[in-house]
Amino acid sequence: MKRQRVNNRGVAMIIALLIVMALAMLASGVILITTSEVYVTRNQAYGKEAFYAAEAGLMHARRMLRNLTNREQISAMYQINPSVNDYDYGPTSTTAAKWKRLLDPNNGNVHVAAIIDSGTDRRYAVYVVNTDPTEKDTNNLPIEADGYFYVRSVGESWMGSRKILEEMIFLDTPMVDASKDSFGGGEGNVNPQK
Repeated sequence: MKRQRVNNRGVAMIIALLIVMALAMLASGVILITTSEVYVTRNQAYGKEAFYAAEAGLMHARRMLRNLTNREQISAMYQINPSVNDYDYGPTSTTAAKWKRLLDPNNGNVHVAAIIDSGTDRRYAVYVVNTDPTEKDTNNLPIEADGYFYVRSVGESWMGSRKILEEMIFLDTPMVDASKDSFGGGEGNVNPQK
């Protein structure tokens, strides 16, 4: 009886191809994970830059507000004609209060905003809103009657990263410092106690 020889010459090549394919898939997975980690790390860094820009905006607003001498200066901001920078506070309706750009009356009514670094597009803009839209004067214009309002600082960084910090400001008492405590505690005064 004659034995037949089995030809195994192609099996080694198939096994080698399977090993190369497995290694290629493993390498592409490692590259994908590494690339994702780089993007996550970069986004976190841009988010931190935007947060610190927003915090700088709040500090700028606090410094400016310490120099206010009366509530009428804030009421004047509420009464400025509508602009493209305004947006609704609370539910969208015709009676909703509007966020207005915070103006520094001691500096020629310049907006409280700054470009920190034009190369990385780090900047901030600060807004103010009357928390009670029913506060009106005899001409039906919004006024600051109760002495507290919200300040919003919008910090931006490269690639459109944006962080928003808000503080409630009391004109004659300590304010809530959003950059130090997210649960409502805080430090500092807008106006010194009399």
